[in-house]
Amino acid sequence: ISAYGRLWAANTTADNVTVYFSDLLAGHVWSTGTSGSLNISQVWPNGSDEITGLAAHNGFLLIFGKRQILIYSGATTPSTMTLTDAVSNIGCIARDSIANTGTDVIFLSNSGIRSFLRTIQEKSAPLRDLSKNVRNDLMTIVAAETLANIKAVYSESNAFYLINFPTAAQVYCFDTKAALQDGSSRVTVWDSITPTAFLARRNGDLFIGKNGYVGKYGTYLDHASTYRLQYFTTYADLGNPNVTSILKRIAVVVIGGSNQGFIIKWGYDFSGQYYSTTLTIPVSTVAEYGTAEYGANGSPVAYYSQGIALQTLVGQTSGSGKTVQTGYETEINGYPVSIQKIEIQAKNGKLV
Repeated sequence: ISAYGRLWAANTTADNVTVYFSDLLAGHVWSTGTSGSLNISQVWPNGSDEITGLAAHNGFLLIFGKRQILIYSGATTPSTMTLTDAVSNIGCIARDSIANTGTDVIFLSNSGIRSFLRTIQEKSAPLRDLSKNVRNDLMTIVAAETLANIKAVYSESNAFYLINFPTAAQVYCFDTKAALQDGSSRVTVWDSITPTAFLARRNGDLFIGKNGYVGKYGTYLDHASTYRLQYFTTYADLGNPNVTSILKRIAVVVIGGSNQGFIIKWGYDFSGQYYSTTLTIPVSTVAEYGTAEYGANGSPVAYYSQGIALQTLVGQTSGSGKTVQTGYETEINGYPVSIQKIEIQAKNGKLV
């Protein structure tokens, strides 16, 4: 990695316990000046380990092992930096899963996607599990992957962390804008995409490398093709697990979309069988004014931004069961679509 005016490298082909740092502002100088090395073989808190990755954060050097993490302070002057904290039983298993968000470091551990949170006031290093709600599925995919092929990136402009699993042909997208109540992140899966690399640029661009070409993330099309949004809830009772619920209607508040179908699905009691109804998002005609500026000759230049319509779609439902799952599908075709609110109206049936 490059940090604090130096290059840092771990020797992972020999002893796996030595970190080297170059001379200050001279990344090609490794044997003179203020260059040096750090052997950590005797400081692992929970038995021997091997280095899998490095990260720099807030003046600290983070050294990731497979099962442990070491935190060195004073990394701006490596000759005097000291071990100030360590995390046992959690490490990083894939080097290229490490991504620095500016305020945090995210990585793949042997128990899921972890967030390394640290503030000046804290005396320990708490870890937040971003993948808590999808951990079983995620780790099943990881078990079939070649760890060296796993790639990840953090996009500051989109505020998401992407991690690619090439064998499964799935990219997990973790929304970092706001944590859920349990501390985990909202997660979506991009399927049928097989990136080989990611790059987030300082100007906000996100590039996705694939065999034969490089793609740029943006617009609301997959190159020139539409793609499908699918969202399904978990199965849950509607307040009383001992009473059959009879669905009457489902109302969905949707932002975006224009003149396209929107499918509502619902099913009962883990059957995997669904009822459905197809609604239509009407043509978006909302207009908003953006910012007015003046040109070089003093004449006003008006900029107009496209408005995004808010719609409430209501579907009449049928059937009954102890537990209910609902799902929502639509084709993304050049317009953003966001589900903001879901209302389910039901009445109680017989006791079971």
